[in-house]
Amino acid sequence: MTRSWWEVVVVLAIVLVTSGCASSAARWPSTTRVSSASVDVGYCSRTYQAQFGWPDPDKAARVCRCESRGNPRIVSRNGLYAGLFQFSRATWQSVGGGDPFDPATNSERAYRLWRRRGWKPWPVCGR
Repeated sequence: MTRSWWEVVVVLAIVLVTSGCASSAARWPSTTRVSSASVDVGYCSRTYQAQFGWPDPDKAARVCRCESRGNPRIVSRNGLYAGLFQFSRATWQSVGGGDPFDPATNSERAYRLWRRRGWKPWPVCGR
């Protein structure tokens, strides 16, 4: 019996989803998800962000608050973005990796990403 191309695609999709291979590599661990309630202890302040070299630490602080409400351990609802500046795994690795939940590391990596791409990685909060 010969299968049509779409039957093969459906079977492959089922195998990937049930085996955990489909998109799980891009998600942050669900055990790190916490309430989206603010736990800002100054990580999204102008003073804290200024130490990383931002030319506009006020804007960096606003983006930080907008992305995470100051919660360094936050993971997006869909599990794809994590930390103060809400990095995807791929972007996080591209700027050096490390612990995305460490506020200093996350802020430094955000500055590094900003130097490469400006505010584009934060299309809503970076306006």
